[in-house]
Amino acid sequence: MKTHPSISWVKTLVIISFWFISNHCFAQQKPPFQKGDRVCFVGNSITHNGEFHHNILLYQITHFPSETINVYNCGVAGDDLNKVLSRLNDDIFVHRPNKVVIMIGMNDVLRSLYGNKKNTNADTLARRENALAKYKTKLDSLVRIFLSKNIQVILQKPSIYDQTADLKQYNNLGVNDALKICADYAQTLADKYKLQTVDYWSIMTEKNRQLQQKNASATIVGPDRVHPGAVGHFVMAYQFIKMLSGQKPQYVSRICIGKSKKYSNRKSENCSIQSFLKNKNTIIFNVQEYALPFPIVEKQLPALEIIPFTKEYNSELLLVNGLTKMNYKLLIDSAYIGNFTASQLKSGLNLATFQNTPHYQQSLRVKELLTDVWKIEEGLRAIKMLEYWGVAKLPYLENIDTVRVKLEKMRSKSSSSNWFIKQYQLYVDCKPMEEKLKLKSDSLIAEAFLAAKPKVHNYKIESIK
Repeated sequence: MKTHPSISWVKTLVIISFWFISNHCFAQQKPPFQKGDRVCFVGNSITHNGEFHHNILLYQITHFPSETINVYNCGVAGDDLNKVLSRLNDDIFVHRPNKVVIMIGMNDVLRSLYGNKKNTNADTLARRENALAKYKTKLDSLVRIFLSKNIQVILQKPSIYDQTADLKQYNNLGVNDALKICADYAQTLADKYKLQTVDYWSIMTEKNRQLQQKNASATIVGPDRVHPGAVGHFVMAYQFIKMLSGQKPQYVSRICIGKSKKYSNRKSENCSIQSFLKNKNTIIFNVQEYALPFPIVEKQLPALEIIPFTKEYNSELLLVNGLTKMNYKLLIDSAYIGNFTASQLKSGLNLATFQNTPHYQQSLRVKELLTDVWKIEEGLRAIKMLEYWGVAKLPYLENIDTVRVKLEKMRSKSSSSNWFIKQYQLYVDCKPMEEKLKLKSDSLIAEAFLAAKPKVHNYKIESIK
């Protein structure tokens, strides 16, 4: 049978006259950012890594494809507030942002002042207090600079230092307590200037505690106690979305199909049913959804066990009532999705969890475009990092050979970190075409928004004999 039923087939169908253009419910759907926003994520190596804000951008594009934005990574590994303040003009203001999202503190607290045992040395304690006092003064200064330029500020409370996990890495006990002071001060500033905040410290501390009740070596952060892995970054993205999009869960879509008067009062959300045809054994209908599911990768799956992201922000429900047979086959655009019982269809299928749907495949194509963006971003951040570290001096292009020589020396030393070697190589490869890469990145983000535009899909639910 063709995707769209022929006239002769239609004559054999009962046309369900009550079914409708469903309630769009746009008022309930709130994106993290608004159309036209130019957003700079500012911070240290955790922002430089970018995974949490990559997830945020992917969510924005798949769930709100008409809310086009530009996002810029302004994180530099090793940064503290002093260094951020020194690179405002050529690394942040150059992007002409109307919003900045700040997370800083992990390096400002001076982790080396903390050991694996309680320290009572008066000089050390005084240096710790001085570091926190400087943090407060400089964060206030940074916020005031942005506000003076009419740039909206979103403060992120720092991600945690894992001082509770049973790990091989040396434990700078007390660092996470210092970060809690930073987090509390971020809230103080937010109250003072009426800013939005995203609290990573609290949710990560709590989820870490829950994990370690079952496994003392488990951590939501990486093995170095500082840098979150895929799970930690996904938890951070979830928290950001929740705090900026509102506490109420948001559907990708909610497609309600049925025929009884009582059931017809149930509302679909974030979609419209454009046709509906039914006979004894088959239901066929077209749906225009207004969002795509978020494509989850394997390394993120453990995060779904500790946060309700799927339920709250990745629910693409298909609910079908009034089925009289026991088992049914679901096809979307003639592609076989699976066999399901009438009970399963009545309870609801979360199509976002099925990777073989046309919607999910479209999301994967969007992510492929963004993966190209993030590869470009990695090179651009390596350029900035080495320049701010003073490895490459002005005029930068004249130092390509110098950087190349340093790169070869690093490669010859077995003790050299592979990560540092990669940064030098990225500099050598990307610096000569830096401006072209910036333009390409913006172009790919725009292309991703276009690729995320949802399409009308044809659904067929057919009873299995």
